[in-house]
Amino acid sequence: MKESNIKKINTIAYGSIYYAKKQNLYIFVPFESEYPLKYWLKLLNEANGLAVIGTRSPLPETILKADTIIHKAWNNNKYKYIISGGAKGCDSLAENWAYKNNINFIKVAPAHLYADTCTPTKYITSVNSSKSIVISTRLKVSSARFKQALVKRNFYIAYYAKTVLSLQTPLQSGTNITLFHAFSLSRDIIFPKILLKHPMNKGARKLVKHQIGAYMSI
Repeated sequence: MKESNIKKINTIAYGSIYYAKKQNLYIFVPFESEYPLKYWLKLLNEANGLAVIGTRSPLPETILKADTIIHKAWNNNKYKYIISGGAKGCDSLAENWAYKNNINFIKVAPAHLYADTCTPTKYITSVNSSKSIVISTRLKVSSARFKQALVKRNFYIAYYAKTVLSLQTPLQSGTNITLFHAFSLSRDIIFPKILLKHPMNKGARKLVKHQIGAYMSI
């Protein structure tokens, strides 16, 4: 992804939106970002991030242990950023950890703007503007096409990650879609062993049984 092939298409109250035609990606860089667009493009090209994903309804035990688990995974490699989907639950736990530890964070949103209102969504307004950007395959999306945009979002979370950590993995969810994308892209997949036996983590046990991913020591 070269800066010369990227065009600024809009400036809103919070920052600038760029479009990378070859990758069909929109990139939002807040005005308060510590780094220019060129820096973020370098990170995306390296794809050396730790993706943190999981259910939108994490258990109290998952919430309590999330910081320790993410910290352990982060310290096991020289990642350059945390990447996640911006949803509530485990995605929010990832973003909060990155914010508290002053770590670069890339949020992959279904779309930057809703077509029916054309107003900034939470995916822009909630970013920690000095250390984060938002990327998306759609600039605008109607509510009718929102699920389709979510599926594309799941792919890019895996695509721009070196390792995917799933904090809590139900049997059926968007989490599993992201994990199967990660598997097809030959990304490392890890699950926290400390939460292995909980009934709400059946998805992790099933995937490891089929040799998709492995348990991390914690």
